Amino acid sequence: MKDLISIIVPVYNVAPYLERCLQSIVQQDYSTLEIILIDDGSTDGSEKICDEWAAKDERIKVLHQQNHGQAHARNRGLDMAKGEWISFVDADDYLAEHAIALLWEEAERSEADLAIGNFYFVTEDASQKHLAAPLQDKLRNGIDATEDLLYQRNIETSPCGRLYRKSLMQGIVFPEGRIYEDLGTVYRYSLKAKRVVYCSEPVYYYVYRSTSSSSQAFSERKMDAIAMAKSMYDDICRQAPRLKKAAACRLLSMCFHILFQTPRKSSYEKEIFAEIKQHRATVIGDKKARKITRFMSLMSYMGCGCLRCIYRLNQTLHCHAGRESYR
Repeated sequence: MKDLISIIVPVYNVAPYLERCLQSIVQQDYSTLEIILIDDGSTDGSEKICDEWAAKDERIKVLHQQNHGQAHARNRGLDMAKGEWISFVDADDYLAEHAIALLWEEAERSEADLAIGNFYFVTEDASQKHLAAPLQDKLRNGIDATEDLLYQRNIETSPCGRLYRKSLMQGIVFPEGRIYEDLGTVYRYSLKAKRVVYCSEPVYYYVYRSTSSSSQAFSERKMDAIAMAKSMYDDICRQAPRLKKAAACRLLSMCFHILFQTPRKSSYEKEIFAEIKQHRATVIGDKKARKITRFMSLMSYMGCGCLRCIYRLNQTLHCHAGRESYR
C-alpha cells in the first residue's frame, strides 16, 4: 500500500494561475494524496476556486483564514497534514504529471528522508521554459546536502519540488511575518536529514512573475532577506561548524543580491555593506565558494560604487546565468 502524501498549497490572490496548479496536482500519477489548500484571505476569487475544487475531489481540504502571509499558511498546512510525506506547491506554479510518484519512488528506493527534484523556470504564459540547473542523480548525507545548498550547487532554497518525510519537519516552522522565509527554514530540513536523494528529472514548473516579491522594487521588507541569511549563518555556526565557510558564502550571495536593489548611500546599503566587509575575507579564501561571490567579495574592497558598476555591466551584457546570479 502506498503512503499518504500531503501536498500543502498556500493560496493568496492567484486566480489566473490557480486552476492550472490544482489541475496538475489532482492529475498526478501518484493518487494517494491529501491536498491542503490554505486560502490566506484571498479577495480575487481564488477562495471560490478552492471551494469548487474541494467539491469535485474529496482529497482536497480547504482552510479559509485572514491574511497572515505564506509562512503562516505553510505552518497551518503542516498542522493539518496527516500524510507520512509532505510536499509544497506554490499556487502560481505547477507540477509535472509524474512529480510526486518520482520523488516518492526515489525516496523509498534510497531510504531517504528528503527527495529533491529538478525544475523548470517558465514564463507566465508557459511559452518559454528553461532548466534551472544541471542537477545530477545523487544520494547525499544531510551535511553534504546542506553544503550543496549553501554553496548553491544547483540546489535552490525553495521548499517546493521536494518530498519530505514528515518526521523530518517536526520542530521546524517557517518564520512568520517575514518574506524570504525559505532561506531561514529549508537548510534545517537537509541538515536534519540522514539521507537526501537528488533527482535530475524536472518535476516542478516555477512560474517567474513580474509581480513576485523578488522582482519588485526595493522596500524595507526586502531586508528580511538579510535577516534570514544572518539567522541561517548563526544557526549553522552553532549546529554544524564545519559548514561555517559555506554559510558565509550563502550570506554574502544574498547580501549582493539585495545590495544592488537598495538606494545608493542609504542606511540599507551601509548595513549590507558592513555585513559584506565582515565576511568577505572568508569567502575570498574559500575555493569551494561560487566564483561570482568570490569575485564580488574581492571587488568590494573598492567600495559600493565599484560593485554597482560591475553589476550594471553584468546586466547589460546578460552574462549572468539562471534567475538571479547573485542570489
